[in-house]
Amino acid sequence: MVEIYDDHEQSERVRAWIKENGGAMVLGVLLAFGGLYGWKFWQAEQLRADINAATEFYGLSTSLDQNLFDQAYSHFETIKADAPKSTYNALSHLLIARARLDQGQADLAENLYRNLIENNKNVPEFIQLISRERLARILLANGDTQGAKKLIDEAANSAAFNARFAEVRGDILAAIGDAAGASAAYSEALDSMPAGTGDRSMLELKRDNPILVVSASEEES
Repeated sequence: MVEIYDDHEQSERVRAWIKENGGAMVLGVLLAFGGLYGWKFWQAEQLRADINAATEFYGLSTSLDQNLFDQAYSHFETIKADAPKSTYNALSHLLIARARLDQGQADLAENLYRNLIENNKNVPEFIQLISRERLARILLANGDTQGAKKLIDEAANSAAFNARFAEVRGDILAAIGDAAGASAAYSEALDSMPAGTGDRSMLELKRDNPILVVSASEEES
């Protein structure tokens, strides 16, 4: 079954996995390093770099869990400098961007998400897709409906994100006053959403009253 989560659930599941497995992940790399003592020097250096990146990433996630943002940013800067091509760097961008959003620093989060989308050679697809959705929501909140639509339209096809992208598309159409188009997009999101995942009641409310619901959300924000 395809699982679909909202922004908070996505972040929390990544961070929960790291919290539960991060120590074992680092230890596993360390044991692997010990067991491969006879490797050539350059191979050992690469492994050492992976160990350092894993350790820094675990420290970043733990710092965010404890609301130690300055400490988390320090780990982030180290990963960017020492392991720019690693998946740890991409994941670090994702977690720090979420932290920036939580602190009301949408402009800084926007830059981080753009970096993940545009400089994506070493960024896993699922991270690019999460970044597209979150950036589209930031642009939409700022009134840039065309920019938000472009991000969603150009996203790679992924069943895991169909419902989320359809909902964002509905929000965009509602924002420009296309009630019929918005309702159709929300219906598509509901049809794509597996039972027991996401907020179906909110989607149903949006589908039935698209302009009213989106307008109320904009006023609250």
